[in-house]
Amino acid sequence: VMISASHNPAADNGIKFLARGGQKLEDSVEDAIERVYREKSFRYPTGGAVGTVKPLEDGTEAYVKHLVSTLPEGKPLA
Repeated sequence: VMISASHNPAADNGIKFLARGGQKLEDSVEDAIERVYREKSFRYPTGGAVGTVKPLEDGTEAYVKHLVSTLPEGKPLA
């Protein structure tokens, strides 16, 4: 699954399902997934299968630290 975002309007954002190895799915498989979504022919999870979402207090700071840690030391950034 790939979530796509864009500098274009939000309607251009989306979700993509890919085959093993990141390959494009066959058209028939894509059509079947879209049909399930359009017809809402799926069940929502209940009970212990439902996760929770909670804010990550220092998420931005932690992410920036991680990115900086991947840069080579002693090299200028510009």
